[in-house]
Amino acid sequence: MILVFNPMNTKIEKDFLRVCVDFFPEKGDKSYNANNLNPIISHFVSVDDDITQKRLEEVLNTIVPPNVIATVDEIMSDEPRKAIHRISPLMVTRSSITKSKTKLSSVQDISSQLNGFALYGKTGKAFTVEPRSLDIGPGTSFTGSGYGTYTQVCQENPANITLPIDTIQVNVRTNIGTFYIGTWYYTGVFVSRDYTTFSSLTVGIHTLTGQNITCQAGDYLGCYNASGGTYGGNNGYSTWMRGGNYFGSSFSVQYTVALSDAIYGTGTEPPPSLAIADVDGVPIDSVAAVDGILKASIRHINGIG
Repeated sequence: MILVFNPMNTKIEKDFLRVCVDFFPEKGDKSYNANNLNPIISHFVSVDDDITQKRLEEVLNTIVPPNVIATVDEIMSDEPRKAIHRISPLMVTRSSITKSKTKLSSVQDISSQLNGFALYGKTGKAFTVEPRSLDIGPGTSFTGSGYGTYTQVCQENPANITLPIDTIQVNVRTNIGTFYIGTWYYTGVFVSRDYTTFSSLTVGIHTLTGQNITCQAGDYLGCYNASGGTYGGNNGYSTWMRGGNYFGSSFSVQYTVALSDAIYGTGTEPPPSLAIADVDGVPIDSVAAVDGILKASIRHINGIG
């Protein structure tokens, strides 16, 4: 598995510097597909402003050690609708290494600093990850054409629970420049609750982990792109639309069409914090990981927790 820095989708979001790392399987990996040029996942991690290539390598070796890389490979060899519900709980606690908000106004210098970074991740032994997550949006199995240049809110499959969306899936039909995706609720008009953006999505299915989009039970998933477009199809549900970009605002419906966009989201409730004071004499607040597993991902150590 090769982990590659993605400068196009690295961004400042909600006051944090969010570095994007693409996971590309190698020949021989379970998820390898010679016909798929996209990464199997694009993972976002909040990092400090002084991030360097050496520090990014250290971060990735900590949050995605060999056993995690093997598990990513195994999960993403499954069909997308099943894979997203297992990749979410695997990656939800691996999306931040800092509590410090960024002081940067642009990612230009960081992108220059990290440009060209690639890490050949070692593969270990995969472990079982049970799906347990939020479910929102139509899914990505459509083969027809979606709409561009409209803000689109999909009726199909509103959120089943209140939980942040940490993983997004998009099936791109024609290359998209800036893509907006997020949650909406209805009060007589459609109101944008929260959203994120991606600067470049190429043709094919994209699984984007490490997100943090506010979502409440009953919310709808929507999207907007000024150029290019997603796949779409008719599952017997409607999409509410209005020309232009209304993310961060609200809109009244201009058109209702019998079509759903190929978008999907999920989120996983992180496990409870540890009831452990120390590990081998080291205070728990100073422990980042145990045997390569992030502290927040561990429920028990020797039955305690």
